[in-house]
Amino acid sequence: MAWNPLSGGLPAAAARSMADPAPSSRPAAQAGSPREQAARWLVMVQNGPLTDTERAAFRAWYRADRTHRSAWQQAERLGLTLNLIDPSATRYLTHAWRAPSRRQVLQGMGALLVGTPLLAATLHAEPWEEWTADVATDVGEQRRITLPDGGRLLLNTDTAIDVEYGSRWRAIRLLEGELRVRAAVTRDARPFILSTDHGVLMGTDYVVRQHDDATQVTALGAGLRVSPQRNDTATQDLAPGMSVRFGPTVVDAPMAADAGATAWVDGRLLARDTRLDVFLAELARYRSGVVRCAREAAGLRLTGDFALADTDAVLRALPQLLPVRVNANSAFWVSVRLA
Repeated sequence: MAWNPLSGGLPAAAARSMADPAPSSRPAAQAGSPREQAARWLVMVQNGPLTDTERAAFRAWYRADRTHRSAWQQAERLGLTLNLIDPSATRYLTHAWRAPSRRQVLQGMGALLVGTPLLAATLHAEPWEEWTADVATDVGEQRRITLPDGGRLLLNTDTAIDVEYGSRWRAIRLLEGELRVRAAVTRDARPFILSTDHGVLMGTDYVVRQHDDATQVTALGAGLRVSPQRNDTATQDLAPGMSVRFGPTVVDAPMAADAGATAWVDGRLLARDTRLDVFLAELARYRSGVVRCAREAAGLRLTGDFALADTDAVLRALPQLLPVRVNANSAFWVSVRLA
């Protein structure tokens, strides 16, 4: 249910039914502490799509300070909690936000907290932020990290995440790229949540990749729940060995996982009767520069098992496997054509 503030969309199905107030009725979200500012932005988003001016203001606010980004991540969790506890609860915030005075806004938020005790406990828990980290990998790099509770993450090439362990949840935000998740199995009552631009995952053992228009996830262990961002009724449980692609409102039919989808965890790139252009696009994720495939060679089919540690060796091997030639004008510009 998490929402990427820089890409658009609404974080909860309940918010879609609410009328969008006139821009003049939306108060500025810049006053107060970062937590208060994030809460105001959350309400504005719940009310409906931001205008271009509001989106630009949000982008400037979000990027201005790390405390703003952390506060927004917390506000995202608030939106998730609202949706899980009582999707209609956002109406309290909506009506309060349309009120003319700050006192009335806060009174409306207080009414919401009275109506949802778990949410109140979440908001008032201190410290509000106990452990956070921003982690990223470069192109071609993979990185392992250990979480505070002993869980482990493996970041694939060109991946960025935010990690936040608070008093009420354990949360990972996949900003871009691909991730292997092995959450700690403990008696910890805090839910372990991973969010992408397209929805939320709750589970302990899986591989997830965020694309521009959808997220692909493969379950490696039991108990993986997939919840699209803006359609609570489309939530699905995914069995081990199954894979699914989901967008903000829909979850596709689960399919048996392709071994190639998780081969990168072992440092491999698999091709199983794969189109050459598809294979080269995947290989290009692991090297800087451009890898181009000529149109006449794109439909050639390739089968093989390749080491990601040396992408130059993979390119050198192609003429031995297919009727192609590889031209490298430089280390950063490679083209593959029919021989």
